[in-house]
Amino acid sequence: MKAFVTGATGFVGSHLAEGLLAEGYEVDALVRAPERASWLDGMPAVRKIAGSLADRDRIERAAAGADLIVHSAGLVKARTEADYFRANADGTRNVLDAALRAGRQLKRFVQISSQAAAGPSPDGHPITEDEPPRPITPYGRSKLAGEKIVLEHKADLPVTIIRPPAVYGPRDRDIYIYFKLAARGIVPVTGSLKRRVSLVHVADLVKGILAAAASEAAAGETYFITSGNYDWDELSAGVARAVGRGRRIAIPAALLRGVAALCDVVGFATRRAMTLNGHKAREILQDAWNCSHGRAAEHFGYEPAWDLEGGLAQTAEWYRTEGWI
Repeated sequence: MKAFVTGATGFVGSHLAEGLLAEGYEVDALVRAPERASWLDGMPAVRKIAGSLADRDRIERAAAGADLIVHSAGLVKARTEADYFRANADGTRNVLDAALRAGRQLKRFVQISSQAAAGPSPDGHPITEDEPPRPITPYGRSKLAGEKIVLEHKADLPVTIIRPPAVYGPRDRDIYIYFKLAARGIVPVTGSLKRRVSLVHVADLVKGILAAAASEAAAGETYFITSGNYDWDELSAGVARAVGRGRRIAIPAALLRGVAALCDVVGFATRRAMTLNGHKAREILQDAWNCSHGRAAEHFGYEPAWDLEGGLAQTAEWYRTEGWI
């Protein structure tokens, strides 16, 4: 069996490549810069194919003869909404077009989207896939546009969309900031400790992706894959315990917005995409980013293996071993 994966050099994509190898797949990976594909260096069975989401011919050649295509690549940080759409919508169209020409051998096309495409919960309940999407940022809108492109062809291809919430685990560099700050004695918390958030450990996410890819019931469907729903009281305390130190420090919402506004100015002046900006601050300050994996449990028996305490402890230990904290 052959799998073609985009975004395999990233956090989720590299774990996915490992999971596919363990399932017996030959893995071809589209990588923008092979010299930076450090996570894949320990996977000699993965064939690295240099190219970007704009390289239609390269993508088509790599996708030819694939049994499974997983489109994991995407842009999470950009200067403009047009940049997001160019990568997350137009790039998705290029990969999907290659899938349409890959031949009848293709058994599944899996699009890795984001909970950002659905938006936050309006009243704090875990949202489901049946609810209308309400993205609140350019990133979320671009991921939703990618989903729509995929679903337009569900009569032509066996497609599945996965919407992960915040993903954590070994190799992550986003939620890692909380572990790094905790190691320095500070766990920042903005807003109420009762704000809700869904998390998924990367191993649970890979497990869900592979199960969905193998399930006939998952064709044409969209799924949230989570490890659980938590409040910031649980999460911040859990990070502090996993690291062994860290005092929670309240960050006023006004201060976060002010710093984000300054980052917007710096980004505009330097023409750089900033990690913190006004859109990111708006995401952070939402009361509830929680979702339900009930449909995945019903359709293909997905259940998370990692609880919060164990997942945070395992992640912190990996950071310590690698010298990140």
